Amino acid sequence: MFSPVLALAGILTPYESKKLPSTAAQMLFFLTVLAAARLGWWQVLDKNGWEWQEKAGDTQSMLGSLTAIVHSTCLLLPVLTLLLTHPTKKPSASISESSGIWNWKAWTMISWCQAYMIQDMLWILKATYDPTTMSVNPTSEDIMFLAHHVATTFYMATAKAIGAGHYSAMALMFFGEVTNPAHNSYEVVKIALKLHPGPRLKIALPILGKVFAASYGLVRIVLGPVITIWLLYDLLLTKQGRKKVGWVGLLWSIMVVAVMHGSMGFAFDYALKAW
Repeated sequence: MFSPVLALAGILTPYESKKLPSTAAQMLFFLTVLAAARLGWWQVLDKNGWEWQEKAGDTQSMLGSLTAIVHSTCLLLPVLTLLLTHPTKKPSASISESSGIWNWKAWTMISWCQAYMIQDMLWILKATYDPTTMSVNPTSEDIMFLAHHVATTFYMATAKAIGAGHYSAMALMFFGEVTNPAHNSYEVVKIALKLHPGPRLKIALPILGKVFAASYGLVRIVLGPVITIWLLYDLLLTKQGRKKVGWVGLLWSIMVVAVMHGSMGFAFDYALKAW
């Protein structure tokens, strides 16, 4: 399995059989990589005549969506492979239950996701900062994204800290990101259509909308409750699960239920709009 994320991380923090990679080093490196990806997309748009000054808000939204696509497409296959090759496949599994190389790869992919969440939060805060009042004025949607990113980062950080539960973190990463390419492709086309309307974009937009709505509904409405029950059962109702993750498992469970509940409402809204 080739992964550009794992390949890059292998240069910076090579695998050591008795040592997990440095989270700080990996996250700083990945923040740089994601910034470079955003800058690269900026250059691509600039070369294609994007109207920067007139549509600054749309520009930042498109760059955010394009960077999100880079993050998710680099994450999905490696994380799925790790989920399928774990020896126990239990949400509360500890690092002692998997091999050193598996743990190194898992830590690295979690760091990749943490770095994305942090950079996205920084861009949201930058976009909503008002220099005249020296204050941040996020919209309700911005606050929702910030809360999600904080919860996600906390989940991953605490899993690393206690050395357990990282399997559940990656399972949630995978199912949370699997619809991201379709979602952000839809957002990119929607923005592009405003500035450069054309027949191909007009055809692509409703198709992408239906693909995203169908996949998001499948994951959030059909699979979401199953994943939530599987995770909560192991973390809260099994002796081994409670022993491995402790009180943190309760916090994780509350966050998972809150996110799943909220996303189900969005899934219904997207389906109604698409059809």
